[in-house]
Amino acid sequence: MNIGNLTKQAQSEQLPLPYIDVFDRDISLGNGTQAITGIGFKPTCILFFSAIGNSDYASWGFDTLTQESGIQHFGDTDSFASFAGGGNSIQFSDSVSGFVITATITSMDSDGFTLTWTVVSGSPIGTARMTFVAFK
Repeated sequence: MNIGNLTKQAQSEQLPLPYIDVFDRDISLGNGTQAITGIGFKPTCILFFSAIGNSDYASWGFDTLTQESGIQHFGDTDSFASFAGGGNSIQFSDSVSGFVITATITSMDSDGFTLTWTVVSGSPIGTARMTFVAFK
């Protein structure tokens, strides 16, 4: 099948490859920014697959700078919750200790992106690891 002057195969070869990497955040640091660099382009969308080490807490989300959404797993109650439309691309919550920490992309930069971490309540502890896929 042809699309314009290109077959589907030739067209897919023209598309930019996504960039996949991983980074960590000590969530006990609380509020702050975190710059992720070295991507090689200004991304338009980031997908996050995140978890806190040695726990059952996980978060999956996306961010385009104008749209954010995701879902989280509460390890203490073994349940899931959506945080769609909440302005966050990453969120961890512990209903027992009462901590909630979120992150959202505040800028898409020429070589990466910047996250802003916000403690909503409590005192988060642990190291979160985020695997991400960045799209051009």
